[in-house]
Amino acid sequence: MTGYGEAFQRVRGQLRGGGIENPRQEANALFEILLNIPEENLLAQPWQMLSDEQDALLSQAVRVRLKGYPLQYIVGRWPFYGYDFYVGEGVLIPRSDTEILVDEARKLMEAVASPVVADLCSGTGCVGIVLALLYPIARVKMVEKFDTAIHYLSRNMAMHQVENGEIIQSDIMVAPQEEQIYDVLLSNPPYIPQGDLSGLQREVRFEPVEALDGGGDGLMYYRAIARRWKKAIKPGGTLLFEVGVGQWEAVEDILLSNGYERLWHSKDYNNIIRVVGARRPR
Repeated sequence: MTGYGEAFQRVRGQLRGGGIENPRQEANALFEILLNIPEENLLAQPWQMLSDEQDALLSQAVRVRLKGYPLQYIVGRWPFYGYDFYVGEGVLIPRSDTEILVDEARKLMEAVASPVVADLCSGTGCVGIVLALLYPIARVKMVEKFDTAIHYLSRNMAMHQVENGEIIQSDIMVAPQEEQIYDVLLSNPPYIPQGDLSGLQREVRFEPVEALDGGGDGLMYYRAIARRWKKAIKPGGTLLFEVGVGQWEAVEDILLSNGYERLWHSKDYNNIIRVVGARRPR
């Protein structure tokens, strides 16, 4: 058997030697999430022994990670906005950049007594579930097409005991039947141009292509949502998008051409414009 401290140093060294960018942080995640050994235990009890099963699990996880398999899929859960979410193959991994989308939605929801919100391309449900948890008086509908993503979305709804959220399995490319019901309609749609998919970093290439592929120029879903879902937004309601690097001007043009007004945008933690918003005219 191997002690916590010795095992941690071994894992960190293997990850560093394999070219992993943040070996200490990833080693911490393997111990804390995969083995349920938090960092404070590592520091306070470095002599504590791993079981043979834990050691074997850790070794297998490192082997898979060094092949480029995403850390988030290995550990099976990942934090977003202070909450944990189940993740795995077939669903997009939550990213901190998307927290800006939540921030902007929160500002809008605070101005409405009982907001009705739609989260399109919901995936794990990280955005919609966080908003539902933060605003129990809101109604949040999470729209997702693919069965595998629905599986994780359902598990995450159950884990967080969301009572004011609803899962709708539907293709967002199809216009909804509802009219004038949403105060806030938001989406982090697929936005990678098709020609760029093969050049993505190896970890991202394990994620589902349907959650990444935004068509020829990466803007296919923005055009569809802005046009086909406009009638579902209340007059004076807001459409919010997460956008890829450098896409904000093109997305604003799409919104303007579809009759939206009062456009604005917000930057992420890296000072990159990440969210674009606009109002449906009254």
